[in-house]
Order: sequence, then C-alpha cells, then structure tokens
Amino acid sequence: MRFPRGRVTANGQQFSFERFQVVQNHHNAAATFDIMIPLFAPNPQDWTWWARETDIEVEISVGFADPKSGQVASWTSLIVGPVEGIAMAPLAYGPHSSLAMRARTEIGRVGMLPHEDSPPHPEGAVLQVRGRDYAGQLIDSQVNAQYEAGTLTSSDVAQQIVGQVPQLTLDLSAAGDGIGDPINSLQGRTILHRSAWDTLCALAAHEGCRVRVKGRTVYFTQLQASDASGAYKIWYIPAKDGKGPWSNCKTLRMARALSLAKGIDQFVHSYDSATGRKASRAVAKVRSSSRASRSTEGQATSYQSFSHNIPGMTQEQVMKHATNRAGELAKFERDIEFQVPGDPSLTVDGTITLSGTGTDFDQSYDVDQITHTYEMARGYDMEVRGKNMSKDVNISTEDIS
Repeated sequence: MRFPRGRVTANGQQFSFERFQVVQNHHNAAATFDIMIPLFAPNPQDWTWWARETDIEVEISVGFADPKSGQVASWTSLIVGPVEGIAMAPLAYGPHSSLAMRARTEIGRVGMLPHEDSPPHPEGAVLQVRGRDYAGQLIDSQVNAQYEAGTLTSSDVAQQIVGQVPQLTLDLSAAGDGIGDPINSLQGRTILHRSAWDTLCALAAHEGCRVRVKGRTVYFTQLQASDASGAYKIWYIPAKDGKGPWSNCKTLRMARALSLAKGIDQFVHSYDSATGRKASRAVAKVRSSSRASRSTEGQATSYQSFSHNIPGMTQEQVMKHATNRAGELAKFERDIEFQVPGDPSLTVDGTITLSGTGTDFDQSYDVDQITHTYEMARGYDMEVRGKNMSKDVNISTEDIS
C-alpha cells in the first residue's frame, strides 16, 4: 500500500495545495510547474502577499509516508524555480457563469464547482501559480560576447554564461575531459542576440554533452547509449481466452515515424569563422540492417537528409558531432507513452524497457518527458514518454572533407 505525500514551498514556507503538475524534459527544454492553491485556506501568506510579491521561488517535492507513523522519511525534489505568473479567482461561481468559463480557460478547473444557484462561499476560490525551473532564466537572457581563439577553454565560456544568473552554479565534473580543451585556432567567434541557454546547449553539443538544470545547479553530462540494466520496466500481456489484457501501466501508446525508419543522412560542415573557408565535413549514416536485407536489388532508396553548419570545429569534432546528432535524430523513430502511479525514482536521465507485446516495440527507450501530477482527491500519477531507434539500427560516420 502506497501513501504518497506532496509538499509545496514558496520562499521556504510550506503551503497547502489542491493540485500540482510538474513537467520534466529530457531534451534542452525547461521543466515547468503548475500549482492550484485554495485561495483562502490557512497558509503562511494570504492572497495579498501573492498579489504584491514579485520574487517568489517555489520548490515541489514528493515522498511516501510510513503507514504506521504517517511521517515521510525523505523527500524527492521534483523542481525548484521562480514563479513567473499567478491567477486568482476569489469568488465561488456556478459552472455555466461567464466567470467559470473564463476561469477554466485561464487557470483550469479544480475539483467540483458549486451549483450555479448555490450561494457564494470561499471554498471554491483558487490561486494558480506557474513557472519554470532555472533553465528559464538562461532561456530569457541573451549573450552578446566575443570569445577569442586560443585564450579560453569551453568550460571558461560556460562559467561566464552561467555566472550571469546569480542563483546558479555550474558543475562540469561529469562532462569528461573534452569540456576543458582549449578553443582551437578556428573557434574564435562573436555571439550576438542568442539566448544563454541556446549558447550553452550549442557549446555542450560541440563537446558531445547535454545540459541539465537540477535545483540551482547547471550540469554538463555526457551523451550515453540506452542501458537496459536497472531500467524502469513496463510489461504487457495480451488478452487470451476472453480475459485481459494486463499491464503494470494504466494506459499505453506506441508510435513509429516511418520516414525516420527508412534511414538518415546527417551532414555536419564546419568552417573558419574569420574567412568562411570550409575546414571539415562529415556525414553520419543511420541504417537499419533488417531493412537493408529486405530491400530489392537495384531499388532506389531515399533517406531523410539533415545538414548542420558549425564554425570552428576540427575534423575529429565534426565526426563526433555528426555521430551524436544522427543518434539523437534516430531516437525519434519509436516512442511510447504510458501512465503509471507516481514514482520519483524515474528521472529524465533514466531508461525504460517494454516487454510482452510480441512486436518490435519490445526494447529499451530513453525517457523523453515525465509529467508528475499530484491531486489531493486522486493521488499521485505520472505520464511518461520514451523514445529510441530500432534495435537493428547502426550508425556509421564518414570523413567527406
């Protein structure tokens, strides 16, 4: 028996709530939160505080209570970030009133609304609080800087950019040796009118890394292949003899992009940013071995073609970047979505395995997005989306300079 508990704090003070939803993303996007709070419930601060304050930091956590003591031994933080907007509905209202219609549009419907002919009472009054994690601060800030070749390392540039947001620190301990390599003679460039987040993501891709924001820390992590060991397991048993089907998830959806399944050619070109002269080129080819064995001899085959231009990369970096980018694109071939009871141990850096369908969808997937939803009336659930290429896909990279 599970006893999930949720906790919402604003500037360190705990608030009661009706519902919260946290959306965590795997691929270069900010996490978001949306909270519904009873407007007139006893809380550390009343609605006048919410109407006045502009600097509010929210943290949302989940945990599981001991069935005997009712206490939560440890909390798992789902998101930390600044509030970016609020909406209030201080009057109770009927389901067909204009206020009710507008409130559903702006702040959503929470619980049961009172009947239209019921007298007003404060129990239906709600406050919506929404925002993003601290990646939003980097998304909203621009970089206008010139980085001189040979005088800085990639980690120096990342430190300068993250240093613009005083709430954040940078952790490069898991990034590998490449992140500290000196910028080579072709890499001096000026970055104008580009968000700090896009610049960090481009720098990370340049080094074969990915950017993560956890709490108040920005991490550069290495791109890694799916690892089925220790994966979150989803199983399915088809119906038989008029009984079933069975599964450990509430809903399950599987999809495949056939255009990507036919193959991908990812070209990466680099050039001297001072002269514009092309310096290095590579193509990464994504191919399915089973599709190749089924293709008719002499039959023309078309592949999805993508091209990416990046200044100041060596041939080795171009080859690595082409391979990484092709692999990321190929993972959009297959995706699964499912709903299960909430489990904060599954993160956007995790892996899922699906089994039992008897189809090619039975394989491992990288987590792409997790939506945590906690409602006081319904409990704690999460919706998960995973993606990956087929198991028989191979990536080969060629120097075409």
